[in-house]
Amino acid sequence: MFIGESLKELILKDSGFLKIRKTEVELKKEDIEETPAGLTPGEWCLFHYKKTNQYFIGFTNLYCESPYKIKILKQIENNPYILNAENIELIIIKSLIDQALKKRDSFRVLKEGFRLVHGSQDQLPGLIVDIFTSVMIIQINVAGIDRFRDEIKKYLEEIFPKKKAYFLDNEAYRKNEMLPGYKVEPLPDLIKVTENDFHY
Repeated sequence: MFIGESLKELILKDSGFLKIRKTEVELKKEDIEETPAGLTPGEWCLFHYKKTNQYFIGFTNLYCESPYKIKILKQIENNPYILNAENIELIIIKSLIDQALKKRDSFRVLKEGFRLVHGSQDQLPGLIVDIFTSVMIIQINVAGIDRFRDEIKKYLEEIFPKKKAYFLDNEAYRKNEMLPGYKVEPLPDLIKVTENDFHY
């Protein structure tokens, strides 16, 4: 299956490709060629740099207030053909969460109190996940990730079955992305943290 059949293809300019080469994940509208009509906030797209025939996957929000309207998550290695990739966006989000978990798994003393996902540092711009003794706090600030908020929460609770996940979204960031507000589920009065055998 060619994922370009379901995702719009946007052409990267030299400036956009150079930013990606420097591991920058946020691009401006000026870093791509003409944008196709009808892009919705947070829509996932395939980004093609024709000179080297390289493909990258990410999402756009041309309506957000920030000048950085494009987020690049990762390169599609070699070619963009992926069999049975009906939910390629969610597959990539889960793989990057797994990657973040593996990166921090060596810090075993922090397992009951640490930040699992650091947003752009983990190639997941706009997603912050904090792990505590019995709960997880999820913050989503961009439209492309917000599309999968329920699936992300479910996946994290599968990874940490003894911890309940709560959303704690930043209203100012969400307003910038033109994202709706959700009814907030009350957090526990006491959130326990265990770090280096200290409990607080």
